[in-house]
Amino acid sequence: MCEGSRGLREVVPNQSVPPPIREFTVSTGAAQSTLQDIKLPDTAGGYTYCYDGATPALANRTLYWRTQGDTIEINEVSLNYNLVGSRVKFRFVDTPLLPGITVHESWGNVVVLVPTVGSVHKLSFPHPTRLEGKGISGVEGGLMSVLGEASVNTARECQHVFNWPASTPLPSTASTYFTQDEESIFVLGNTTGQLTCVKLGRVRGMTSVNSLAAPSSYLGRVWTSITRSQQDMSTQPTSFIITLLGGQLSLLAVCKDHKIRAWSLSSYECVLATDLVQFTAESGRQMVSGSQGHRVSLVQGEDGGKEQVVAIYMCFQQHSQFLLVRVSSQAGQLAVTPVTTVYSPDYDLVGFSASDRGLVGVWTSSEGDTVVRRTVVGGVGWDTVTTCDTDMLAPEELELNNEEDPRQVYLGALFAPGAFLASTLVKTVAIFRRSVEREEGVSWDRLRAEVVSAVECEVQGSLQEYEVTDEDYVLASRAAWARFYSCACQYRSAGLQPMGLVASKDTTAVMLIRRELITWLRPVEALEQVVVTGGVGITTDIFSDIPPISANPGLASDVLHLLVASSMVGRMLPPGTINTFSDAVARLHSPDLVSKSIAQEVLADQDQPGAMGEVMGRIGLVQDMQQGMECLLYCLELDRGSVSSGELDISDVEREGVCRVFSSTLGTSVVAESLRQQVETRLWLAQQLLVTQHLVMGCGSSAGLAPTTLDMIQSTFLPRTTVMVHCYSVLHWLCSAPARPPIHSAIQQSLRQMAVLRLGENSSPVPPAKENTSILELFLAGPGTRVRAVVGDVGGDAWLLALPPLTNMTAQLLWPRCAAPTFLHFLLTSCQHSLIQQYCRLLSTWCDWHCHARQFLLATALLNMCEQEKAVDLFLSAAGGVPQDQFLTEHLLNLSGDTADDLTVSYFLRVISLLEQFSCPDLVITLAETGLAVAPQTHPERATLAYILFSYHLKLGHNDDAYDAMVSNPDTLRRKDSLRQFLVTLFDRGELAVLSGYPYIDMLDDVENIIESRARSADLSVNNYYDFLYSFHVLKENYRKAAHVMYECGARLGLELNSLTGLKKQAQSFLACINSLKLVNPKYQWIVKPGHTTNTSKSPKHGLDGEEKEINATSSMEVLELLDIEKELILTQARLKLCTFANGNSEPVASLPLTPGLTAVETVSLLVASNLYMDAVNLCITFKLPRSMNSVVEGLAAKCAKLSNSRGAEVSAAWTWLAENRPGGKEVQGEDAVEASWQLLEHIVTTQEEAGCSSLYRSAVSRLASSSCSFPPWLLAGYKKRDCSELIRLYHQLGYIELAGELAIEYIMAVMGVGAEYFGLEGGLSATSKPAWVPWTVLDRLFLELKENSSHAGVKNVKERLEGTVEKYLDLVEKVSNDMVAQRAG
Repeated sequence: MCEGSRGLREVVPNQSVPPPIREFTVSTGAAQSTLQDIKLPDTAGGYTYCYDGATPALANRTLYWRTQGDTIEINEVSLNYNLVGSRVKFRFVDTPLLPGITVHESWGNVVVLVPTVGSVHKLSFPHPTRLEGKGISGVEGGLMSVLGEASVNTARECQHVFNWPASTPLPSTASTYFTQDEESIFVLGNTTGQLTCVKLGRVRGMTSVNSLAAPSSYLGRVWTSITRSQQDMSTQPTSFIITLLGGQLSLLAVCKDHKIRAWSLSSYECVLATDLVQFTAESGRQMVSGSQGHRVSLVQGEDGGKEQVVAIYMCFQQHSQFLLVRVSSQAGQLAVTPVTTVYSPDYDLVGFSASDRGLVGVWTSSEGDTVVRRTVVGGVGWDTVTTCDTDMLAPEELELNNEEDPRQVYLGALFAPGAFLASTLVKTVAIFRRSVEREEGVSWDRLRAEVVSAVECEVQGSLQEYEVTDEDYVLASRAAWARFYSCACQYRSAGLQPMGLVASKDTTAVMLIRRELITWLRPVEALEQVVVTGGVGITTDIFSDIPPISANPGLASDVLHLLVASSMVGRMLPPGTINTFSDAVARLHSPDLVSKSIAQEVLADQDQPGAMGEVMGRIGLVQDMQQGMECLLYCLELDRGSVSSGELDISDVEREGVCRVFSSTLGTSVVAESLRQQVETRLWLAQQLLVTQHLVMGCGSSAGLAPTTLDMIQSTFLPRTTVMVHCYSVLHWLCSAPARPPIHSAIQQSLRQMAVLRLGENSSPVPPAKENTSILELFLAGPGTRVRAVVGDVGGDAWLLALPPLTNMTAQLLWPRCAAPTFLHFLLTSCQHSLIQQYCRLLSTWCDWHCHARQFLLATALLNMCEQEKAVDLFLSAAGGVPQDQFLTEHLLNLSGDTADDLTVSYFLRVISLLEQFSCPDLVITLAETGLAVAPQTHPERATLAYILFSYHLKLGHNDDAYDAMVSNPDTLRRKDSLRQFLVTLFDRGELAVLSGYPYIDMLDDVENIIESRARSADLSVNNYYDFLYSFHVLKENYRKAAHVMYECGARLGLELNSLTGLKKQAQSFLACINSLKLVNPKYQWIVKPGHTTNTSKSPKHGLDGEEKEINATSSMEVLELLDIEKELILTQARLKLCTFANGNSEPVASLPLTPGLTAVETVSLLVASNLYMDAVNLCITFKLPRSMNSVVEGLAAKCAKLSNSRGAEVSAAWTWLAENRPGGKEVQGEDAVEASWQLLEHIVTTQEEAGCSSLYRSAVSRLASSSCSFPPWLLAGYKKRDCSELIRLYHQLGYIELAGELAIEYIMAVMGVGAEYFGLEGGLSATSKPAWVPWTVLDRLFLELKENSSHAGVKNVKERLEGTVEKYLDLVEKVSNDMVAQRAG
């Protein structure tokens, strides 16, 4: 279809949140008294950048402006890129702006020429090509706008301020131009017809101001003086433009006298004056100018400056018309020739744009409605352009057939995506609540709350009574909401007031600038144009680009007749028909029943008796009903599209770079709104077709239709049309459904779910929904990027080459019967759970396509909305589609598996992984049990399902079920892992009795190994694994293992838990170990020392046959027998007593005894220091420590010596430690502590001294001597009997030479028979007695010592006595010797 035959339709992108604006105030120095009364009309215009195909940043990019009084607002928009800093406002103080603002592209700059009544300004901005590489961080697809660096100096940098004389009227119109030499031309005209030309040179300061000659100068100087007196206001230019004519810069103006005049801007003379009426049908008549005045506009671009085509709007009192004339230069003279004339509609013109393709104009009717018309080259008359003014529902239409809460209804309409600007709602709230300030940048949530609060206050104010009925409150609420909505609609209507048009020579679309927003007039498709126009003026040529129809003129004619007949039926339907269908679909009723009821009402209606005849007459013109309906449904159905049928996979399309066509926020909204309009049109067409078929069924027989045709309609086309109504109803709902911005936690949760479902790598990332955004815009911003990749960057008109495939492929992706999973993937990741529920609900009663996939989708939505039970039911229902539903199995979830069982089990595992993200273990158990039920016994994933079942049973405390799931796991490794988890969990819960009650079948060794491993790795302060393992072995009557466990526990406690509690536990562990070994045969009362890898159940000494093994000298194995363990127990008990016993006035010794690795010798020393002598003695006996026994005696002897010299409290306190030293377990004897301590010393020395030894006596005597204490008689008596010579030597060493001498005398006398019993001798020295030994060496040393100290009287006495005794002994020895010789001789 050629461009000219396409109709236009206004599309309004979502502009609810405008970009931030920067405001600048420019003071021109104008006099307030002079300028304050100037009133000029508000204007608007724009400029579309020239796109050469090489600079992507220029495509679909427009700079436009609006003026209001002395303020100009400049905006830059791009449909391909998000622009930053794209909105500025300049206020020229007290100098209203004139019409004639223009934008021009120069080398590296964009120039905006702004004329005001008191000044002219050249605003220069950097060209987009200079900013193309400057991306904005944090803004997807963002570029810096040319306005991003604007400032107040931008308007002041190049300007000229006028100083008009007081008698001269101020300018009221202007025109601007920018030459190739970068010279700015301004021409300003006032109400008297005076024209002033200002030229601002390229260099600042080069400014010239000149007045143009009067129009009469064109007649010559002679006629000037003659006609000057007759000059009136008829020559005043009402509109003018600057252009090149004949190679010279000229001003073309249309004047009140209906003439076109031209001035040369080099000579400033009038060079042309031609009457325009002569070129019209009114030639020769006297025409009177209308109220709006004539306007002129340039039609086509410069062609060497030789000629220009100009469009002139001529406004007369009788009518208005557009006159296109060609102004050309011939032989140095300008000539005007007519091109064409088009009569204008009878409305008030706002603006128009003329191009070589045709003319587009915008008008306002007397009722304030916007009227847009277009005429094309070669066309006849005007084509009506559908505007957005009719899209807004009136309050009474909003509640028609709606029984919902009025607050919900009106809030849905007020906050529908793109329905109202935030500023509009703020102004409306301010009307209802005067105290509310009109804030900028208010959030939508707060704005919603303000709206609700304002209306609720209005409701409360309208109720007179304190208590009202529900009905009265609903009526008051409905009225208040209707008033608020009506007020908002009025503000919106004011904001929709048209201000101007912006046309581009590169595209067919036209931008329409309204008071508060901008819209585009886009080309429409064939079906859309037929439905919108009702078929009026439409021929079969419109189907030239639809392959099935274009090649068959007869078929095209039949389709057109069917479309026209449907449009006629649509005009016959009641006003609320669309709402009736919408309510029926929302209530899940069949559209077939609704259309049948409507058809019956139409047939029963007598108000239009001839209408049905016209419809049936048009139906009768159809030659082939079957083929015509088939072709029409083919055009409506999207099932056969390349995307929806699966023929084209958009995920496989790869292009270099990023396709930017319609990718900005505004461009995405344009695509979304265009698609919504197309879907809405097709839905209305499908509804009309449905009613038309029912009408044909009711009147077909009387209209002469064949019965086979009626049967074909009833059996084939009627059901298919019903499905079409369903499908397009869902699409229409999706196009307008609002997306809710998710919270951050919901986004993170969605990402985790996608990772679990393994969908992240196959689907496009979905940006979080913003406020006041539709779900369709969100879809286009996410997966829509892949659609743009399929379309690619087009080199021509994007509105013709890119927008139709974009909308078509997007509609195919949204189509309920689409084979591509893109939309369902998008819903899974979009966090729009409420919308998913509604979507699945709308398709639940009629759509059999992908039902299992939708069940899965709905289940995920319910899961995120805390309805897990419903979600699991749906998950189980969706499992019925595996593997039959390939859409769910392959496309949506991409399950892996070779067989149906593999796919089913993979599905259950995927769903279980999803449920694990939520706190619902009972539901995971349900799915795992179902998965086990459907999985074959030999399936490899049964182990995984069994493990999952075990884990969640254990988590819920179902111990028996967990045990059953564990033992039923076919995988040995998984079973062992489960056993470890089972044991540890029950240990942590303290359910030891339950744990020991299970039989464990063939897992006993694993149980032991696991518990031992846990015991060795766990903290001993809270470790009860050893206790359980001990009781477990005792229960199994394996006492040696029990002993081994407890010994290991005790050994670790001694090393790791250095505290009193650890010491107590260590003693208990050794006791338990000994107790277990006591129950074993004495032959096996041994264990292997822990820390070796040898199995404790096998003998290290004997083989299995009982024979002794050869001992390997290099083996590091150590065997502990019962006696060894008892020794460690005694040592531990001694350390424990050290920690708990208080030594008299001192504190318990709590640090040193806890030291790990403390030896028996060190422990004896600590015991002696703590006065625990009997414990020290026992330790010495046990570990055979004779040297340590000496230290015990020395310590006790020192204590006795100290007590002997003590008095009072210290002696009384000694009973404390004496009570702990009970010899043989008996009570300590003695009248006082001193006597008891000496008795304790006597007991230890006499009982522990070995036969033939005297080390203990020696230690006692030495210690007492060092303490200057007298020796107890029993000590000396005992020492004399054991080793008198050592005692003599000891006395000598200690310096007691007198005592040594006395003892030597006594000993020699005992040898001679005097007192022999005191020294252990039997009788005296005789020939028949046993020989006796006298220590002569000791005596020699003693004699020497006595001799050296003989100066002392006592020593001398002892010496003399000793000498005498020795002499007697020697005499006796001689005598005895002689007797012995005699006896032997005799």
